[in-house]
Amino acid sequence: MKRVTKLKQYLGEKCLTQREAAGMCGLKPQTFGRIVTGAEPPYSKRGPRIAEALGWDGDWQDLFEVIEVE
Repeated sequence: MKRVTKLKQYLGEKCLTQREAAGMCGLKPQTFGRIVTGAEPPYSKRGPRIAEALGWDGDWQDLFEVIEVE
């Protein structure tokens, strides 16, 4: 099993690259990449903005949870 953020899984489901998603969110690709891997927290201002820009329907904090995938 591999541990990833729900955000990483969601990007795959939406067929978005990290670079494309970063542009949609108004973030630098490097910053967005650190958030996707969990190396940097989304913080309370960026998290909701990322969730909204990507069309996430649930609680924005759920998007950044670490999950296990095969």
